[in-house]
Amino acid sequence: MVNEQYFPWIFSQIRQGHVVRLPSPEGWPDEASSDRQSFARIPTRSTAVAPLVEGGVVVGGLSVGTAFEERHWPDELVPRLQLLADIFANALARQHAARAAAKSAKNIRDLAGRLITAQEEERRRIARELHDGVNQDLAALSIALSAIADAPPDGPSIDRREQVARLQARAMELAEAIRHLSHNLHPGVLQYAGLATALRSHCREFERDHELTVTYHADENLGTIPSDVALCLYRVTQEALTNAARHARAEHVWVSLERQRDELVLLIGDDGCGFDLEATRARSGLGLISLDERVRLVGGRFAIHTKPQRGTEIHVVVPLPSSEAPTARAD
Repeated sequence: MVNEQYFPWIFSQIRQGHVVRLPSPEGWPDEASSDRQSFARIPTRSTAVAPLVEGGVVVGGLSVGTAFEERHWPDELVPRLQLLADIFANALARQHAARAAAKSAKNIRDLAGRLITAQEEERRRIARELHDGVNQDLAALSIALSAIADAPPDGPSIDRREQVARLQARAMELAEAIRHLSHNLHPGVLQYAGLATALRSHCREFERDHELTVTYHADENLGTIPSDVALCLYRVTQEALTNAARHARAEHVWVSLERQRDELVLLIGDDGCGFDLEATRARSGLGLISLDERVRLVGGRFAIHTKPQRGTEIHVVVPLPSSEAPTARAD
């Protein structure tokens, strides 16, 4: 196997689909001086090289040659050499396909394992929130109600009213906690108010609960958005905002949603610390993989642009059915 940098002229010829025949070092053209020197070091006296074509692209060359004597390469050899190159190219294509399939299968197994782990962790988180939050508050509320029920009927009515008022406030806080947990599991606002309004509401809520500024913009006329696409873009925004606050330590996040002809474009950027994308993908990158897969399932394209200390930008483009022309406000 030889490297292209040592044989630039030969590679330039086979990239054009030519079969190169060089009967002797003296017969090489002037522009092939570097190639001739490289062959002298092998050493090779004469050679014939045919392009290896895989999927319509020249991926290399198949070379036959002589080491001790010069040889003339007749015209009838060319089709035979091309046939041999095709056989080698097909073998290489099968080998590459087998390697890609094995790598894909391994990635799928790894992803499945990580998804199961993430799913179990999410279940544990919800269980903790229910046990340590909702259940404890319900128990305290029940005890307080029992205390009121057991209180002497001739007790001060003012104290009883104050106790009831406190319990009402606690019940409202408990209802809000349950609503927040339910909202995280599935945002019902998407169904009733649409994607633009749901994103605006989430951005405002996120800004209120975290120490960062969220700037949100959406086109006034997004048209009808399929429910699976709306949920996909909502989840991408949720994950991106969480990452900006938790990992990027951003101070400002901007979210924009717009329609460009038959495509819906979601852009999320932050001024955080950024990260090494390839290192993150190699290390775990489950969040990135799940987002990429979620977007792929609705036929979209997902891209991340980031560098350490340069912030992060997420770009999602999802095609919409051509019949879904913008006709009304989405929110």
